[in-house]
Amino acid sequence: MKPRISGARLSWLLCAAELPVFVVLTFTTAPTAYGILVVACVIATVLAWTGWLALQLRRGDRLPVDPAMLGLLVVVASTSGFAGVAGGSSWIVILMLVVCLHAATSLRRRAVVVPAAGAAAVGAGWAFGGGDGGTTLVLLALIGGFFAGGLARGLRQAQLREARAGQADRERAAALAERSRIAREIHDILAHSLADLSIQLELADALLTDAGDTSGARDRVRHAHGLAAEGMRETRRAVHALHSDAPPLPETLALLVGAQAALAVTGVPRPLPPAAGLALLRTAQEALTNARKHAPGVPITVDLRYDPHRTALTVHNAVPALSPPGSPEGGYGLAGMNERLRLAGGSLTAGTHSGGWTVRAEVPA
Repeated sequence: MKPRISGARLSWLLCAAELPVFVVLTFTTAPTAYGILVVACVIATVLAWTGWLALQLRRGDRLPVDPAMLGLLVVVASTSGFAGVAGGSSWIVILMLVVCLHAATSLRRRAVVVPAAGAAAVGAGWAFGGGDGGTTLVLLALIGGFFAGGLARGLRQAQLREARAGQADRERAAALAERSRIAREIHDILAHSLADLSIQLELADALLTDAGDTSGARDRVRHAHGLAAEGMRETRRAVHALHSDAPPLPETLALLVGAQAALAVTGVPRPLPPAAGLALLRTAQEALTNARKHAPGVPITVDLRYDPHRTALTVHNAVPALSPPGSPEGGYGLAGMNERLRLAGGSLTAGTHSGGWTVRAEVPA
């Protein structure tokens, strides 16, 4: 595959091609009355334009805004303007107009010296005896028109640069937010899975060491293997949910709850933002895990309520949890749930209620 020419390089090549064309046309069409002076001006134009091209090539696609480049454009405008009017050739004047367009594109106030130099050179050429008053006025109007067109082009380029920068910032922020959500999900899943794995492996070690129960230890190891596989599946589901539309929350909760709790859904289910739905799902998962850990065998109820302006999830078990919210054993899960809900614009409350332990999470709409 052949390499493509960049926009900056193509622009430079077009500018480089302009000069020899204008020079040849100037010498072939200009009268000989002022030949020596015209030749001197064209030579100065060639040298200044060549220097400008060299600086432009080195700078790439940036605008000609530094004093050296503007100075060279002033030389090109003045010499080509004088040579065009005094020598009677309109071709070299076109080069002056192109230079005014380039200068105005920079959107710098000092760039106005370029069309000013060109206008002065046109007036000097007319006073020197080349051209008529009508042609001079037309050239002056064209200088102003090309400069105004360059200003419009520069404003458009500035807007495009700002738009591209803003789009890049938004894409970068979205990518960072997505990575943060994925990292949080994987962290929480691994925390659950590794905690359960640790318990099962400790039990297997105790069965082998204290009781010599090989069969029981093997069952625990198998169970640990199942937990590891489920953790991997849960990780894939979490990443998929963050990248695409998640299943309806009631269906996901029904799969999570299974036979270990009673699930009730009140109101008309509606789609939730991915972050909010995932926060409620993880809250239910954490609450069920805590209930199994601290109050095994106790009845659990899970209520999902859709109100007009909020969605609430309540997980209640009949006896209080053994670890209060601020203890090292129970505080980490509640803190994680609270942080997740806060990032989704929701809130979390947990404590004793109706003789049991209740966790309630709410998200907007």
